[in-house]
Amino acid sequence: MVNFFASWCGPCQQEEPNLITFAWQQRLKGVKVLGVVFNDTVGAAKSFDAKYGTLYPSIDDPNGTIAFHYGVTSPPSTFVIDTHGRVVAEAARSVTVAQLNNVVARVRA
Repeated sequence: MVNFFASWCGPCQQEEPNLITFAWQQRLKGVKVLGVVFNDTVGAAKSFDAKYGTLYPSIDDPNGTIAFHYGVTSPPSTFVIDTHGRVVAEAARSVTVAQLNNVVARVRA
């Protein structure tokens, strides 16, 4: 799962506890979560991660190259990718633990 976020994004702040819970629940089930910093500074993103105690890694996207390839124009945006590298679900809004668990269950079925 790839999640584009920014420290200044209100919906991202609301969503973060859900992503942390999902990452914790899925940590031993083969699901990986990756954050991508969207139009934000590395320092602000690190503070965001520290504030919420994020359990998954985040990477910087300084030129917006990753966001461009995914078609992301604003955060939060989340993409679920299957084991073959295909995007099987996407959301251009905040997501919940239940929504993410439902997508993972569908992918595994």
